Amino acid sequence: MQIVKITKKGLRKAHTSGFLEKVKEKGLIVRLDKDNLTLEFYAKDPFVELKGKDVLTAFSLSEGSIDLNRALGLFSEDTYLKVIDLGEIYNDNEKTITRILSRVIGTNGKTKLIIEEITESSITIYKDKIFIIGFLEEIHLAHEAIDSLMAGITHKKVYSLLERGRRKIREEKMRLWKGE
Repeated sequence: MQIVKITKKGLRKAHTSGFLEKVKEKGLIVRLDKDNLTLEFYAKDPFVELKGKDVLTAFSLSEGSIDLNRALGLFSEDTYLKVIDLGEIYNDNEKTITRILSRVIGTNGKTKLIIEEITESSITIYKDKIFIIGFLEEIHLAHEAIDSLMAGITHKKVYSLLERGRRKIREEKMRLWKGE
C-alpha cells in the first residue's frame, strides 16, 4: 500500500469530479483518510499501482487543476509525469518563483503554448509547480526548455532549442520506423 497526501481542496475536487470512481475503474483501490488528508492505494496489478501513483500525485499536487482525462491518461504505458517544484528549487522565494513562472507562461500564455505545441506535451501550472504530461522524449524536451528559461536564456534561443529537439525526435522516430 502506498500513500499520497492531498489537500482539502483536492479532496473536494476528487469527489465532485468523479475522479476517485474513474481511478477505481482502472483497477486502483483507493482508501481516503480525511483526518490525515491522505489517499492510501494499491492495485493487484503492479503496473496499475505504479502508474496510479503518478495519477494520484498529479491530481493531488495540482488540487484537481490538471484536466481529469489528462491525469487518467497517465495510466497509459507510454505516458509519464514530470513535476517541477519551483518552491523547492528556489526555497519558496516568491519573487523569483513569480519571475520564472512569468517567463514560462509568456505574454498571454504564448510561451507555454509554444512549448506544448512543439513537444506535444501537456503543461499545467498550479501555484509553484509545473506539471508536464506526455511521452518520455517530449517531457525531456519540455523540461529542457523550462530549465533554459529558468536559467535566463532568451525566449528566441529556447524556441530554437525546441525546434532542434523536435527535429531530432522526429528523425529518431523515422529511424525506428524504418528499422535502422
